[in-house]
Amino acid sequence: MTDNIVITKSGTEYSVTIMTSELVENWDNKISYIRPPQSKQKQDSGPKDTKVIDLLIITHTLVVKGTITPDDSNTSKTIKDNLIALFKGGGISSTPCTVSYDGDNYNMFIEKLMIVEKAGDYTPTSDSDEISTYINTPKYEVSVTLVEGVST
Repeated sequence: MTDNIVITKSGTEYSVTIMTSELVENWDNKISYIRPPQSKQKQDSGPKDTKVIDLLIITHTLVVKGTITPDDSNTSKTIKDNLIALFKGGGISSTPCTVSYDGDNYNMFIEKLMIVEKAGDYTPTSDSDEISTYINTPKYEVSVTLVEGVST
C-alpha cells in the first residue's frame, strides 16, 4: 500500500483523498530523431548513425489506482462527486489541482478519470451501525491519470 493521494483545487471547496493501492510515476522526455539519408552508392559502408536531439520536453505523470471511502463528514458519493467536479475544472477551469503525494505537492491536471462502483453485501441495521461498521468499506474504485504542469 502506498501513501494516500490528496487532490485539492485552490479557490474551491473540493478536496479528495484516494486510498492508494497502486501508483505509477512516469517521466517522459521528448527526443527528436534525425536519420541521415543513405545514397545507393554508399550502402556498402553500412548505415549512418541516427542523430538524436534532446529537447528536454519532459512530462511527469502519475497514474493513481485506489478507493474512495466515506469519512466523518462526507459519503462516498459526495467524495466521488467532488472528484468528478475536480476533473471538470472545479468551477475554475484551466488551473491545475494540487496533488499531495509522498510528502511533496505538485501542480497537476486530471487527464483521465475512471470510477468503478463496487457492490457490497452489507446492509446496515441502523444509522449508528452504518457509521461504526460500514464507514471504512470501499464503495468506489478509481483510476486517475494526472499530468504535472502550469496553465498557459
